[in-house]
Amino acid sequence: MPHAFGTWFAPDLTPNGRSGLGGWTRDETVAFLKTGRNAHASASGEMGLVVQDSTSNLSDGDLQAIAAYLGDRVASPSVQMTPPDTAVMKMGEAIFVDECSACHLMRGQGQTLAFPPLVHSANAQQVDPTTSLHIILAGVQASPTSDAPTPFTMPAFAWKLDDKQVAAVATYVRNNWGNAAPAVGADEVAKLRGKLQFDASASGHTQATPLTKPGPNTLGVQGTDSRDNGTPQAGRAAPASDPAASASAAPASGV
Repeated sequence: MPHAFGTWFAPDLTPNGRSGLGGWTRDETVAFLKTGRNAHASASGEMGLVVQDSTSNLSDGDLQAIAAYLGDRVASPSVQMTPPDTAVMKMGEAIFVDECSACHLMRGQGQTLAFPPLVHSANAQQVDPTTSLHIILAGVQASPTSDAPTPFTMPAFAWKLDDKQVAAVATYVRNNWGNAAPAVGADEVAKLRGKLQFDASASGHTQATPLTKPGPNTLGVQGTDSRDNGTPQAGRAAPASDPAASASAAPASGV
């Protein structure tokens, strides 16, 4: 049975067609365990460590046996869901278009073996949204393996989106393109945000940090102009007259 542990949620591995592995072929399950990637998902977090340190080193016969075992389980029962609030979905859609669609694309189809699809995503449709919220807040990196060595990475949004915004975009993803899962509340986001223990100097983690003034929760050096990143000028101090400087004290805008 799926359950929460730490700041992650162990997902349904039965052949449930919505929240489990019902949409995966056995060869796709083998590929995931062997390489950490398939057309549906990328291994990351705790599962990424399992793939890196264990299943990627198993023989093909053992991987096929695991896939056969999972495929023969009884599917978990379907769960009745109440449609989410329309206003929340509209907010979530606007945030998704602005922040997520560049990688996951407008219809949530993702990019094969790079950015996992969100449409029909079992991970996104778990009854417990902990893993989805963890990924949105803290970002995530696909665990590299010898067969798939590129660690594609999703950035963190805790520094940019407040609890209400994270809840809205999570609810939108969990209930769009044929997906269906319980709506997420801002209180759930706040609880997980506290567990993840972001740098306390980030003004409560719910304020926007302009890209020209990277803060402690970004990869850029604080006080430098991140528009120079990737150029010989990288690391230059952000100009004192930069209008973004005053914006760093303003809360993240709505949609």
